[in-house]
Amino acid sequence: GLGWRAHRFGARTGYCLRPELPRTAREAHASLDPLFADARRMYFANRGVWDAISSAGPHPGFSHEAGDIDVYLGVLGDFLDEMCAR
Repeated sequence: GLGWRAHRFGARTGYCLRPELPRTAREAHASLDPLFADARRMYFANRGVWDAISSAGPHPGFSHEAGDIDVYLGVLGDFLDEMCAR
């Protein structure tokens, strides 16, 4: 029910804070919200999950296991619940 979406391009993922995925660099820049990204990264870091790039989403690698993905999705769910409750 949120007006934005997550996306994936190869191994890179991220969040687009608009209903449609951007098609140009200008649209991509307009879809970013630095305050949202900072709040998300801080929320995650305080729960033991580190996102290295502020405008990106999760970047699972070969060293991650299914449980690591479950932790990320759980923290993401908690974050979204708190953000939507405001």
